[in-house]
Amino acid sequence: MKSNQKTNVASKIKNLWKDPVMSKVISVGIIGLLSIIYNLIISLLNNVDFRIAFINFWNFKLKLWQVLVVVILLFLIKIFINKVSRQEYRQYIYDDDSLKLDINLFNKIRNELLPQDGTISFLRHHNFGASFIERTFDPLFNFAYESSKSDFEFLNPEIEKFKLELVDSIKKFNDLLTTNTFSNGPNSQSVPKEWIYEQTERHTKVVKELNDYADKICADYDNLIKLCRKILKN
Repeated sequence: MKSNQKTNVASKIKNLWKDPVMSKVISVGIIGLLSIIYNLIISLLNNVDFRIAFINFWNFKLKLWQVLVVVILLFLIKIFINKVSRQEYRQYIYDDDSLKLDINLFNKIRNELLPQDGTISFLRHHNFGASFIERTFDPLFNFAYESSKSDFEFLNPEIEKFKLELVDSIKKFNDLLTTNTFSNGPNSQSVPKEWIYEQTERHTKVVKELNDYADKICADYDNLIKLCRKILKN
């Protein structure tokens, strides 16, 4: 259980690092802390005022070769971090309870929320230049809603990564669907037919984007199902 907790903490830290804002905040914080520690040590070793040591540090002139060495070191550190991140996925070890939780979530997705022969099957074959039954994509909206719940998360970070890709594709598809398709008769919905003549470029663009996102959802769904079957043996 301790191994799983450590993995979850590492996963959360990694997610913070991936955030474009938080990664910058963390980077600045680390650099600031290291500079303070370094100057504190220098001031103690050389018996000089910390403020003077701090000013001298920030006024220090670097030569071009020194800058190059720093850049290379940062590049190597990034490679190391990426390697450790990949190992994090491979090293995840289930106990009985965590395995059961992930299996239950997997079964909920494939049997209740998005079974193969339901909306996923429709997405594989439908062309969004044509109309569709109004409530066809309710399962996708339900899936997006479920994804906002705290327990809708795989404990295995590799599986969770694939699930998040599927969630992202579904949310983007849902947004596109709700803003560009409208009622087209009783229980029918479509991209407005009049756009073909009145907004030809928009109609072509929307239909293509809907078809592309439908393909992306199916691909993400298949990848998630295959990975779950491989890891969960279910």
